[in-house]
Amino acid sequence: MRLSKCSWKSLHSSSVGQGQAQSRAAVAGAQVWLKEQAAVREQLFAGLREAVEVRDVEAVRTLSVTANATASHARTGEETAIAASAGAVLAADAQERHEEIMAAERDAERARRAAERVRALLSDLRRPPVGLRSQRRAWIRSPVQKLLLAAEQADSALSAREREHVKSWKTRTGLDGVPAQPARPEAGGRQVHDVACPACGAGPGVRCETPRGYHRPGSPG
Repeated sequence: MRLSKCSWKSLHSSSVGQGQAQSRAAVAGAQVWLKEQAAVREQLFAGLREAVEVRDVEAVRTLSVTANATASHARTGEETAIAASAGAVLAADAQERHEEIMAAERDAERARRAAERVRALLSDLRRPPVGLRSQRRAWIRSPVQKLLLAAEQADSALSAREREHVKSWKTRTGLDGVPAQPARPEAGGRQVHDVACPACGAGPGVRCETPRGYHRPGSPG
């Protein structure tokens, strides 16, 4: 069937009209989408600016990742300034974390060295110079003072048993403010200590397993 000239013009006009309407709808839809994206972008950078102002590092980090992933192009001057401020906040936080880690490592190393000093002093206290047997009470006070200082610096680097030995020496030399109490002798040359004996490890009120004559100079007993 052949269309008349008039019918063909009418059909052509209708198709053109439909195409133009579709184009206008597409343009309108794109404009709406762009406006929505602009609003989302504006909200994103507003939130990032607020996070920077209150120094909320976690929020700054999260929003910066989103901004870099979805709004890294065609930034305005204000957006660029906000992103730069966010970067500065994250850099400062990274530096602070690095310094904290380094400080923790230095503290751990100081504690380790202090613990080594404690162990060396405990060993020395059990084996004072032979010539100081008669002066051991006067001699041990200075190393015990050094022991207490090192133990304070060592803190958790010491074992529970080492801390107990430090406490024992502190008590026996009267450096805890309580007058030192002599050990109570028992039959067989053994004795009962009021605190743990660093020489043999006997606990308070427990018979010392080291005969009295075998206690080394400088050790309680």
